[in-house]
Amino acid sequence: MATTIVTKNSSTASAVPTAAQLVQGELAVNVADKRLYTEDNAGAIVELGTNPSTLTVAGEITANGGIALGDNDKATFGASDDLQIYHDGGNSIITNSTGNLIIRDSVGGNILIQGLQNQPSVDAIANGAVNLYYSGNAKLATTSTGIDVTGTATMDGLTVQNSGSTLLSVGSTDGSGAQLRLDGSANGDFAGGDYSVIKNENNDLVLISGTPNGDIDSFTHDGSGNKLRHKIGSNGDISFYEDTGTTAKFFWDASAESLGIGTSAPASALSVATNGGAWTTSSSDGVGINYNSGNANISTYLDNSTLKIGAGVTQKNGMTIYGQTGGNRIQWDVAGSERMRIDASGNVLVGKTATAYGTAGVVAYANGGFTATKSADAPVGLNRLSSDGSIINFAKDGTSVGSIGSRVTNLYTTYTANGFGLTGTATTNGVIPSLNGGVSNGAVDLGGSAARFKDLYLSGGVYLGGTGAANKLDDYEEGTWTPLLTAVSGTKTWTYSAQRGTYTKVGNLVTVFFNIQLTSNGSGTDGNARITGLPFLSATDSALVAYYAFFWKQLINTTEVSLMGQLPAGGDYITFLDGSSSYPDITYINTSVFVNDRRVRGTMQYRV
Repeated sequence: MATTIVTKNSSTASAVPTAAQLVQGELAVNVADKRLYTEDNAGAIVELGTNPSTLTVAGEITANGGIALGDNDKATFGASDDLQIYHDGGNSIITNSTGNLIIRDSVGGNILIQGLQNQPSVDAIANGAVNLYYSGNAKLATTSTGIDVTGTATMDGLTVQNSGSTLLSVGSTDGSGAQLRLDGSANGDFAGGDYSVIKNENNDLVLISGTPNGDIDSFTHDGSGNKLRHKIGSNGDISFYEDTGTTAKFFWDASAESLGIGTSAPASALSVATNGGAWTTSSSDGVGINYNSGNANISTYLDNSTLKIGAGVTQKNGMTIYGQTGGNRIQWDVAGSERMRIDASGNVLVGKTATAYGTAGVVAYANGGFTATKSADAPVGLNRLSSDGSIINFAKDGTSVGSIGSRVTNLYTTYTANGFGLTGTATTNGVIPSLNGGVSNGAVDLGGSAARFKDLYLSGGVYLGGTGAANKLDDYEEGTWTPLLTAVSGTKTWTYSAQRGTYTKVGNLVTVFFNIQLTSNGSGTDGNARITGLPFLSATDSALVAYYAFFWKQLINTTEVSLMGQLPAGGDYITFLDGSSSYPDITYINTSVFVNDRRVRGTMQYRV
């Protein structure tokens, strides 16, 4: 039967025909994206000519034009894709996930790894050398006897093992002039035994390890022969030698764990002997330095019995410095007695072992401050030489506030602009105001309105308003006295309900006050009335005595009556006069007027 092929087409991209648009076997072409469709015998639309997602081939695949794989498309081998070859867009990668990755030549050829422009990187020659290259230049090659290195070999470590006598030789091939040689036989200059030798061409430096379990010696060559410089003994002792190479001067005793400088027999943990002096300390603990000139010793020691860690200097009387672990202090002893210490608080004590203020000695406190205590003598002495000036300076927050110093033969103190000073000479003693060590006149107050002194005790006088004798006030006194009414040439006496007297004495001027009140008319004969009992006798110079003073008497239920008093030179009493009388008609008051409840009071000033 004849077959007719009918095609349909569409120019719309991604368009796919429906089953209603085709019959079985009829073709439809999408000319926009070049895809071909048909309807199968089940009435479904299928695309013809698409790439299968997987391809299974029973035989070999021959690709005369090659197989193209995109980035990250892998050629895999093995049941679990154990070997993969692919390109990830930046690198070409071979990955093996099990077993070994073996590159094998089966025809006897070479294996070559090359870089850009066929430049060699690694050559594996069949049954021969393996060469490693840097920038096309061979740097490492294996040989039938080992390896050859062109350039410098840098490594973290090196282990050399050989069953023969020579393990490592750098320099001459026979080792006779080697710069570096490790072997099992003596090298020329050294006879017998097994040696490891490190030397240079001219024997300037030679390190020799002796027989097994023996010493290790190092030598230098001084032109005349090898000189021993250093020895490590098989027992762990270490010696360093002086210039001749015969005597150890720096010695480590491994068994005693002690170090000797200048001696090969250390008597303590560190012993230093100079000038040929032998160390004689018997202590097995500590550090000692011995200088045999003058028998001077310096030692540092640990005394386990007293838990003392210290240092000692011995010359004649001797000195010892030590720290006591139990007492947490550093202590200085001289001639067997403690002289100074630093206690656990950091305080420095001299001449005493505790900071108690009442104990003789000196303390410099760690937080600042200083105390000095001395029995029967001044605890502090300060002496300025050559010139007058400040001996002690005082400051507050770094700013000077005053000083104490010397001026001529005097002591002065100052504060801010003005201060006060003490001065004493052969002819003058006094307290004088001072300005920066000099004399200040009329510029310094003694106290102030809000900073007053309390009491002023003087054995002399006070000059007020001037410096002459007339300005001197040498006495001031206040007190009480008992006024007594008496009758001159009479015997009359009274009883009193009030009997008081006070006085003020300023220099030679006395001011008295009295007040008496009677309780009776009195008994006995009358006479001129007189007040006795004055606190001071009046001056004997009648020109200086105040003869008269006015008083008043008060009578009960009457007006006050004026009286006048008279005080004679050299007297201690006041005679009453009629206040209305005038000189020379003086009328004395008779005691008969002083009757019951009569009161008399008054004041008087006189000179003494």
